Amino acid sequence: EICACLVGSEMCIRDRMFNVPLTPDDLTAIFAGKPHAIVRSNNNRLVAFFFAGLSDRGLITPNWQSVIANYKLFLSKDRSRDKYINQSDLSTATNYIRDIGAEGKYATIERYLKQVKKL
Repeated sequence: EICACLVGSEMCIRDRMFNVPLTPDDLTAIFAGKPHAIVRSNNNRLVAFFFAGLSDRGLITPNWQSVIANYKLFLSKDRSRDKYINQSDLSTATNYIRDIGAEGKYATIERYLKQVKKL
């Protein structure tokens, strides 16, 4: 239900967050730690903002950074090499976004996260 709401909303998760569009089935597999394929982040800060927002709402584990790193769920945005996003990458991105708040593209994600919490 959460995945369908996020993907069906023309949200950044489809267009800007990753290198490929994700279906509700893809997201369900990612949340289960068993992705169908490894996707590349287009913007690590957006990925961190999205998952931090899910965690802040109690929708995923507070240990989401280590889960993403340990399960090697996403490749880093650096296209010059295949490097998985690690916990340090996510921590740095999360600290950055907490300092700037939900503006611009982050505000769009925030609006969708608020809708998900209402489900």
